[in-house]
Amino acid sequence: MIKPVKFNPQGERLWINIEMMGIYFVTYTYQLWSADATVPPVLTNPLRSGSNEIPHDDFFPVVNDFNPTEPVERYVGRTIDVRFWVKKGEDDEGYTLTLTVLQGNAFSTAAVIGGDIVQGKTDGASIKEAFITLKLVI
Repeated sequence: MIKPVKFNPQGERLWINIEMMGIYFVTYTYQLWSADATVPPVLTNPLRSGSNEIPHDDFFPVVNDFNPTEPVERYVGRTIDVRFWVKKGEDDEGYTLTLTVLQGNAFSTAAVIGGDIVQGKTDGASIKEAFITLKLVI
């Protein structure tokens, strides 16, 4: 299900933050999709990706890589899509995957404006896919 996130199109830049909790190995990719056919369909080039074992921050500016100076007002109707691949770790207490959208000039001072959470368990050694999809609306 696509969850709407209201943002201020006259406001500051947008950010996403990805959190992965639980004793699982998690990898992910993040894409920003276009709202119309006048620009490329996928605006993240290259795709942003990471895992809970790579030591880096899992936050990214929401930006059209084909037009990095594009104003935030053009983001109305665009979709943020994060795909997760989860593999069971030591315990089976479950995992929690969180995608948060923030608005502000710097990530450290930006305000949370929306997001979504996915929780679950794997069925043993198999890899489970999980998705969070958000639509930017006013």
